[in-house]
Amino acid sequence: MSDQTPKVGAGVVIIKDGMTLLTKRRGSLKEGKHYLDVSFTAEIVSGEPTIMEPHRIEEVSWHPLDHLPTPLFPPVAAVLDALRTGKVYHEVRE
Repeated sequence: MSDQTPKVGAGVVIIKDGMTLLTKRRGSLKEGKHYLDVSFTAEIVSGEPTIMEPHRIEEVSWHPLDHLPTPLFPPVAAVLDALRTGKVYHEVRE
C-alpha cells in the first residue's frame, strides 16, 4: 500500500445516558496520511464496554458531547460535531 492510498475507517459512535463513548487507540494516527472515515451512531441502554484488543485499544471512557478530551482524531471530532450541530456532512482539510 502506497502512502498516497487513503486509510479507510468505519466507526460507531456509542451514546448512553447522554454520554459518548471514546476509545484511545495505540499508534493508529499517522501524520500526512489521507483518511476516509464513515461513522454511524448507536444508542445503548445497558452494559459497559470491555477492551477486547488491548494491543490496539489503550482505554475507553464516557464523555458528554460538550466536554470532550483533546486532542481528538479529526474524523472523530467531525462526527461528534455533526451530532452536536445536526450537520450530517463534514470535510476535514489540513
